Amino acid sequence: MHLPIQKDVPLAPRTIFRIGGVARFFIEAKTREDFLNSILWARQYALPFFILGAGSNVLVSEKGFHGLVVKPAFSKIDFLGNMMTAEAGAMIPKASLLAMKEGLSGFEWASGIPGTIGGSVRGNAGCFGSNTGDLLESLEAYDSISGSIRKFSNRDCGFSYRESMFKKHPELAILSATFSLQSSSPSDVQKRMVSYSAKRVETQAIGAQCAGCVFKNVPWDSMSFLKRQRILNSVPELHPFKNQEHIPVALLLDTLGLKGYSIGRAMISKKHANFFINKGSASSHEVSMLISHCKEFVHRKTGILLQEEIQFV
Repeated sequence: MHLPIQKDVPLAPRTIFRIGGVARFFIEAKTREDFLNSILWARQYALPFFILGAGSNVLVSEKGFHGLVVKPAFSKIDFLGNMMTAEAGAMIPKASLLAMKEGLSGFEWASGIPGTIGGSVRGNAGCFGSNTGDLLESLEAYDSISGSIRKFSNRDCGFSYRESMFKKHPELAILSATFSLQSSSPSDVQKRMVSYSAKRVETQAIGAQCAGCVFKNVPWDSMSFLKRQRILNSVPELHPFKNQEHIPVALLLDTLGLKGYSIGRAMISKKHANFFINKGSASSHEVSMLISHCKEFVHRKTGILLQEEIQFV
C-alpha cells in the first residue's frame, strides 16, 4: 500500500486565514480508499490525525500539528430524485450549483460558504436562518477506533446550533452525506442564490484572509429572565432581537465599539464584527489574543460569555 504522504508541509497556505505552522505529515486523499488507509497509517504509528477541509473556520497555531493532517479531496456528487449525496471533500458552492441545475432547492443559502461538505456537517454550518443539519437525511463515517464504516441518521448526528456529535467524537471521520432537497425550477433557485450572494457582499468581509464567524451567536434561552433584562438594559440596541432565538454577536461587538479593533496584525473587520482578519502576516497568537480580549470585554460589559465557533489546531 503506497500512500502519497508528505513530510513537513506548511499549513498556512491551506487555510483561508493564511496562518499556521507545519504539519509533520500531510496527505491529500484523492480517493476514499486513500483517506481510510491514511487514518489507519496514523493509528498504526500512534500519531494523532486531523481532518482539514477547505481550511475555513480554523486557526492553526505556529507550532503546527505533530501528527498527520488529512485533506479529503474525494468529491463526487450524485443525485437520485430529490436526494443529493456528496462526498466529504466536495465543496459546498459546487454542491449548491449542481443542485440548482437539477432543479433542487434547499442549499441556496450555502452557495457562498467556502467549505466542504464534511466540514459543513461537522460544524452544522449555516447562515440566513438555515443550517446543514436541517437538510441532512443520513451520512456515512469511518470509526477509526473500531475500523468500521458506520451509518448515521439525522437524529444520530445530535445537531444543535453550530454543533454535532462529530465535534465531540474526532475519531469519527465523515465520508459522505445525503441531503433531502425540494423540487423547484432552476431559475427560481438561481434567483435565491443571487439574492443570498448580494447579502453576503453587502454585510461580510468577502475575499479577506479570515475564518468566517469567530463566535457563536448567543442563545437567549441559555440565560435567566433577570439576566436577559440586565443585558437589554446595558445594550438597548439588542431590543429588536429579544424575541429571536439568538443574540447576533456581530451586532453585540459592533455596539460595544469593537469593530475595527486590532492587536498586532489581527483586526476585527470594519464590515462584520464577528469576522477577524489577517491584515498580513498575523500570527495565531495575535488572533488568539484578540479573541480573548473580546471575550473578556463582552463579559465585563454584559455578563455574556462568548463561545468560539472557530476551531483551534
